[in-house]
Amino acid sequence: MAGALGLSLAGPRVYGGVTVEDAEMGAGGKREATAADIDAALRVALNEMPTKAAASSVAEALGLPKRDVYQRALQLKSGDGQT
Repeated sequence: MAGALGLSLAGPRVYGGVTVEDAEMGAGGKREATAADIDAALRVALNEMPTKAAASSVAEALGLPKRDVYQRALQLKSGDGQT
């Protein structure tokens, strides 16, 4: 998903003062997902899985709060997701 959206995800980061040395996905891409990136990821995921699973998958992949992504998924499914 990172490469398709032009995002750079994971890589070294700090959690609670401890550095986690994960591999970076989509190296060279932008570091923050835009609203359009989130919507694109949700549209793909919603075509493949139920709403809750799609939102959870996208939230985890993009490092976003699940509740926010789930709310956006509901908006997209209802047709009220115009950006």
